[in-house]
Amino acid sequence: MPPHALSIEQILRQRIARRHRPGDRFASELQLAREFGVSRTVIRKVLARLASDDLLSLEGRRGAFVGTARLPDGSAPTRPFAEEAATDEGGSRIEVVNIATIEGEGAIRKRLALAEAERLVVIERLIGTGSLPERYALSYVPYRLAAPLTKRDLQRIPVLQALAEKASVGICVVEETIEALLADIDVASRLQVGVGSALLLSERFYSDQAGTPLFLTQSYMRPGRYRLP
Repeated sequence: MPPHALSIEQILRQRIARRHRPGDRFASELQLAREFGVSRTVIRKVLARLASDDLLSLEGRRGAFVGTARLPDGSAPTRPFAEEAATDEGGSRIEVVNIATIEGEGAIRKRLALAEAERLVVIERLIGTGSLPERYALSYVPYRLAAPLTKRDLQRIPVLQALAEKASVGICVVEETIEALLADIDVASRLQVGVGSALLLSERFYSDQAGTPLFLTQSYMRPGRYRLP
C-alpha cells in the first residue's frame, strides 16, 4: 500500500487498541475517507488489512466491528517508533526554532506542579534525519531547570541529555500517550504538510524517581515516518 495508507492503518490500529472493545461498531468507510481526505478505495484496503489480523470484522452492509484480536497493552506504537521513543531524538538533526520564557497554560502548569510565581521555558524544535522535518516538538521545562541550557546545547543533544549534563537531572520515569489528530495551520506549516493531514501526537511526561515532575514534551509527527512491524 502507499505510504499514506500505511499511516492511516497505523492510526487506526492505535485507535482500536486504545478506544475500543471487541464488538464495538467501527467508523464507516465514508466517515474514515472524509476524516483522512482519501478515497473509499484506500480506506477499504486499510480495513481489509486490519480484518486480516482479526482486529476488525467486516460484515457487509452492517459495517465494521472491532474483532476479538487485541494488541498487547503498550504495543500500539509501531516498532521503529517505540525504538526512537526510547532513545528520544538522539542521532537526529535538531533545529531549535525558539526558546522562550512564558507563564504557561494552566493545565501545563498544574501538570508540572509549578509554584504560583514560577516561570516556564518552552523549547520549540524541528527534528528529522533528512531534508524534511519529521517531528515538531514543544518541550515545557520549569525555569529553575532550563536556565543553564543554551541553544547550542539543544541543537547538539536531546532535552533530557542536556538537563542531565547542565541541571544534574538523574534517572527519570517517562509516561507517554499517543493519539491521532489532523494538522492545524501552525503545525502543518512547521512540518511542511497540508492542513488537515493525518499526524501522530506523542506527549511524554518526565518525572524523577520520587515522582517530582521534570518536563513535558509534545511531539507532532509525520505518521508515514514510522512503518508497521
